[in-house]
Amino acid sequence: MLKKAVWAKGSKSGSIVIYMTFGDGLPFALDVRLKIYHSCKMFLSLKVLFGCMNGVPFSAAAYRNYRDMFIILSLIILSTPWAAHAEMITVCKDGCDYVNIQEAIDAAVPGDIIEVQSGTYSENVNVTKQLTLRCVDISAKKPVVDAGQEGNAITISADGITLEGFNVTNSLGSGAEVWAGIKVTSTGNTITGNTAFNNENGILLSYFDNNTITGNDAIHNIYGIRLKGSNDNTVATNNLSSNNYGIFLTSSDGNNIRGNDANSNDFGILLESSVGNVLGSNLMHENSYNFGANGDNDVDTSNLVGSKPIYYFVGVSGRVIDPSSNVGTIYCIDCNNLTVEGLTLGNNFHGIYLYNTTSSILKDNILSDNQYGIVLADSYNNTVMGNNVSNNGEDGIVLDSSEDNAIEGNYILENDGFGLSVTKSDYNSIISNNASRNEKGFFLFRSSHNQILMNCLAENSFGIHLKSSWINDVIDNKVVRNYNGVRLESSIENNVSGNEIIENGIGILYDSSSNNTLDDNLMLDNGKDGEHVITESVESGGPKPRYPVWINSSPSKADILIDGGYIGKSPLKDFFKPGIYTVELLKRGMKDESMIFEVPKTEVIVVNLTSRDSSE
Repeated sequence: MLKKAVWAKGSKSGSIVIYMTFGDGLPFALDVRLKIYHSCKMFLSLKVLFGCMNGVPFSAAAYRNYRDMFIILSLIILSTPWAAHAEMITVCKDGCDYVNIQEAIDAAVPGDIIEVQSGTYSENVNVTKQLTLRCVDISAKKPVVDAGQEGNAITISADGITLEGFNVTNSLGSGAEVWAGIKVTSTGNTITGNTAFNNENGILLSYFDNNTITGNDAIHNIYGIRLKGSNDNTVATNNLSSNNYGIFLTSSDGNNIRGNDANSNDFGILLESSVGNVLGSNLMHENSYNFGANGDNDVDTSNLVGSKPIYYFVGVSGRVIDPSSNVGTIYCIDCNNLTVEGLTLGNNFHGIYLYNTTSSILKDNILSDNQYGIVLADSYNNTVMGNNVSNNGEDGIVLDSSEDNAIEGNYILENDGFGLSVTKSDYNSIISNNASRNEKGFFLFRSSHNQILMNCLAENSFGIHLKSSWINDVIDNKVVRNYNGVRLESSIENNVSGNEIIENGIGILYDSSSNNTLDDNLMLDNGKDGEHVITESVESGGPKPRYPVWINSSPSKADILIDGGYIGKSPLKDFFKPGIYTVELLKRGMKDESMIFEVPKTEVIVVNLTSRDSSE
């Protein structure tokens, strides 16, 4: 057994001597002396102190056995990662070991500490070893690493590095926003107490995990702290100010974002295509848009936007959110039967955001000065009524892949994008809304079977614009003083009837070959009442041969799209030129299905549709 272990500093600079004595029950005692030098060289001495048991000397064979045991023990000791003494390397302009940071890094060995005094270091630093780099404040100033508008100021390219107390600047000019004051391309690093200013990215993690970023300041960058494809990192107690984006995550999951202060940025904290992140005690204030996210994240009410809590519900049912909540913005992910009413919500990426949410009511809310007022994504059977959605930076109301919603009686005014944007969304009722003075009024893209009834669309660049959309009813609307009243672009079998189309630059733009119904519209005082638009290309070299393909589904009567354009309902036979096509089948209440087929190899397509509510 181990009887004694003593650490002592060796006579040689940078060495440590470990004395260990084994005995008490062993056949003989062993004195082990292990010297560890800064250069990572080791020296091991073994000394047999006595060699008998119960007064009987060992035989030669027994001695060899015990000798071998202690050799093995010695190898185990040698393989143990003893904490070698780290050498201190200094950097400054005069009187230190080195005058450049990179020279010090190149000369160091893993585990060393590099201390950098105040001053400006015009270089691109690449930390390629497991080191600690820290500042020595002289005259209360941090050392400045100036990239000179070429590359990264500091690149962290080895694991387990600590970087503390630097100013990093002038990583600008890549044209693709890939340079950074501090760029991390490794794992298990600690970035703390630094200031990043005037860079494309203040601190950038690009596809690396398990790093800790704490207590830094990011000021006047495009991105303050940016995580791209990076998971399981900690971003805590940082200050983000006067950046385009304070903290921006894209395709980054499972990160811990806590205690940060994002203020006076264009966007405070923004999560894009990122899930499983935990946000707590973050302050977002005086940003143009304080907070934005989508997907399943854990965001509690300790996160504040302009001193008001974020409500980020996941899987919640049966809640009522009214003015007593004092809420700043609302996200509902996988929710059901919620009521959101009487709120004033502004200065966020989304005022109200619903994803995969059903049977909920949004009514009598005021949503202004957000990027987007109300967004419904993959959401069904909801009612949006009586809201004032105005002066938002992009679109007022958005339906994205959403069905059977009612958009009724809303004031949608002076938004910088679309008043109402409807994309890949079917069977919605859009009734009695006032959409005026937006950049564009109503825009439908790849959407079908919607009812657009009795709305007022005035003083937009486009009143109602249907693109690649089919079988929609546009009836009894007032379309007044828009640049273009109604536009049908690559759209088929829509019914545009009974509308008052007055004082527009052009009343209706349409493709005369697309089988739309234009009937009983009042056309008055337009610059032009109607004008054809040509959306079909003319084949060169004469017509090409076409081959029949039979397309069916179970259940039948699904909408069929070929390369995004509606051609009819299943079952259907159509003729195609040789080539490769994508067919999509869409049916109310069913999951969308798609496949790729090649003509003339394919003659029959049959697709089995499944209910949207069925388990995967």
